[in-house]
Amino acid sequence: MVYDEKLKTAEEKLKKAEATVKRLKALNDKKIRTEETRKKVLAGAALLNFMSKTTDEKTKNYLVELLKRNLEPKDFEYLNSRI
Repeated sequence: MVYDEKLKTAEEKLKKAEATVKRLKALNDKKIRTEETRKKVLAGAALLNFMSKTTDEKTKNYLVELLKRNLEPKDFEYLNSRI
């Protein structure tokens, strides 16, 4: 009888601990996604800001090609039409 109660208590603690781990992993994953998105937005903003101010066509063309090689075609077309 005592062992059954101890086992039940241990199982409940384990379930709570597993739920906590799952919740913390989800929060961590969300934080990582948020940080990655912010990094991309900031890098893109810096690139677009530079491109709007530079008069060096060679550099601008290089950056356009860089975007073309690293973006999906539909995303590049969208962005390229607005640069």
